[in-house]
Amino acid sequence: MNRKWITVCLLGLLICIPLSQLVIGMVGMNRTIIIAGGPEQGLYRPLALSLQKALTRLGRKSEVRTTEGTLENLKLVAEGKADFALFQPGAYEGLKRFEPELLQGESRRIDATGLEQVTFVANLYSQPLHIAVREGSGIASLTDLKGKRVNLGVKLSGDYPMARLLMETLEIGVGELHTNLTYTGLVEAFERGELDAAVITV
Repeated sequence: MNRKWITVCLLGLLICIPLSQLVIGMVGMNRTIIIAGGPEQGLYRPLALSLQKALTRLGRKSEVRTTEGTLENLKLVAEGKADFALFQPGAYEGLKRFEPELLQGESRRIDATGLEQVTFVANLYSQPLHIAVREGSGIASLTDLKGKRVNLGVKLSGDYPMARLLMETLEIGVGELHTNLTYTGLVEAFERGELDAAVITV
């Protein structure tokens, strides 16, 4: 084969490979977009549904997937099982620090290589930490949380690692007085008088 044909073949490859990648990318864009949106009664759910509506208006198909919360959302994106996820920064690192055993199971372990492929898109809103207290609980300051029945949030949610960090800062040991109720569960516990306070990041 002479030099002319070698040059033509190389040019063909240089043109065809990028074109094929572009076509693959365009085909991928036509599939249903998966949004990891948290629990059914979670605070991320309405935002995920709003994002889905916005995509629908743009003529794109999308699906909101129900998850246990911010950690599962991150895992789904890292594994390529979701395209977008609502996630609380610092939650994964916090869980590794306070409850590393929760990340050891195969269903919850997040591969480091996959995490490197996750990219931050936008900050939808700030999530300050709130302390909700029951009227008559006697809690007037953060130090009053000691010895009280406090909900720290579901362990795989963004609330839990933030609550643990708060307890550590206040030098309050986590024990039997602390629960891991869902938002629906903590409201019911407040109504029954079984809970004094709840740590919530909204």
